[in-house]
Amino acid sequence: MTKIYRICQKISNYRKINENFDKNFLVKVDILVKEISECVEKFQMNVAVAKLYTFLNLINDEIEKFGIDKNNLMDVFKKYLIIISAFIPYVANECWEKITKKADIAIQEWPKFDNESLKKDEFNVVIQINGKKRAIINAIHNETEESIFSKSLAIKNIKVILEKTTVTKKIFVKNKLLNIVTNEK
Repeated sequence: MTKIYRICQKISNYRKINENFDKNFLVKVDILVKEISECVEKFQMNVAVAKLYTFLNLINDEIEKFGIDKNNLMDVFKKYLIIISAFIPYVANECWEKITKKADIAIQEWPKFDNESLKKDEFNVVIQINGKKRAIINAIHNETEESIFSKSLAIKNIKVILEKTTVTKKIFVKNKLLNIVTNEK
């Protein structure tokens, strides 16, 4: 709780007004809001609390980097306070009053997240041979099995293994995995 108060104090004293910042921070916030919301819906409170710690650390790191303007930082912290008000209402209410000068946290809506920002354009795809991880390659969203297979052939250790064997089957999970099943020659 003292960390929450310290961050609230840091935000009160924060002065950056520059609009240029890393948009990746807001995507991470949306991901955490979504994950915490899902945990609360499933009554996985321990997981939700763990993610709240991650959320708080993310805010603190951004303050330390001085990488975001005060308005965006305040919006993110308000989302955080609304969420923690379900767990520790006294602390959330006290911080809310300090940064907004209002006592209305109880009537605030649960934070929304932008589903469009959560869709990643690039993914790491694990390449396996007979179930054993051999490489990780970068692929674009919904890239085809053939394209990923041809990229994997360009990797030296995979190429060496496949030269000694015959590919019998490929198991492909879009945006996640390509498992190449082989037989010895």
